[in-house]
Amino acid sequence: MVKIIRKTDFFAIGIFIVLAVALIFIFFTGGADTYGARIIILSEDGEIYNLSLAEMEGESHEIYTDRGKNVISVSNGRVYMSRADCHGGDCVRWPPLTNTFQRIVCLPNRVTIMLEIADEPEGPSIDIMITL
Repeated sequence: MVKIIRKTDFFAIGIFIVLAVALIFIFFTGGADTYGARIIILSEDGEIYNLSLAEMEGESHEIYTDRGKNVISVSNGRVYMSRADCHGGDCVRWPPLTNTFQRIVCLPNRVTIMLEIADEPEGPSIDIMITL
C-alpha cells in the first residue's frame, strides 16, 4: 500500500510548525514588561504576599506555611525559589520568572509564585490556578 502525500498535508504541517514556533516565542519573550511588576505569592488559603519586584531586588523573602518553608529571591529582575524544605525540591530547580505567563509552584508546600503587572490594560483575561 503506497501512501501519497498531498499539497494540503504539507500546508497543514507548515501551519503547525509556524504556530508551534510562535507559541514558543510568546512563552519565552511574551508577557508584559516587568517594570512596575508585583510578586504575588499564593497558598492554598489564598494570597499570602503581594510584594514589589523593584523593592525586592537583591533580597530574599521567607514564606512559612503549615506544610513547610520556602525562600524566594530576586536578582536582575528575575524571581526564583532559592530554597525549599519540601522533599522533592523541584521548585528550586525551576527557571526564574521573567514574565507574567510563568509560575513557580511548590506542590508539597502548596505555594505558588507569579508576577503581576500593576497597571495591566483593561480587557478580558484568563487566569487558571489548580490547587490540590
